[in-house]
Amino acid sequence: MPLSIQRFIVDQFIVLMVAAFIIGMLFQPLAAALNPVILYLIMTVMYLSFLKMDFHLLSDEIKQWPIHLYLAITTLMIVPALVFYLCRFVLDLIGLDTKYAVGSLLLFIIWI
Repeated sequence: MPLSIQRFIVDQFIVLMVAAFIIGMLFQPLAAALNPVILYLIMTVMYLSFLKMDFHLLSDEIKQWPIHLYLAITTLMIVPALVFYLCRFVLDLIGLDTKYAVGSLLLFIIWI
């Protein structure tokens, strides 16, 4: 898709959506004929309108992969393991069933 058409769709997103709604209401047979492709057209327009990112910033973030790897390992593996074993230790210490540690871990994951 040429850049000028993409820029037009991005800049005029609201106008295009309102125009499509009005045309769909006024011309019901046309809307019925286009029914199989309407969802894909809307998805394409929304994708293009939400695709506003600076590729230089994205490449800078990709170059900092060790930081992202550290954060992913910490938040997805280390912290949940610490929460699980800490809850298990505390529950064992106060005399409750240690199976509640799994529930505590699930609540922690939902809370994040």
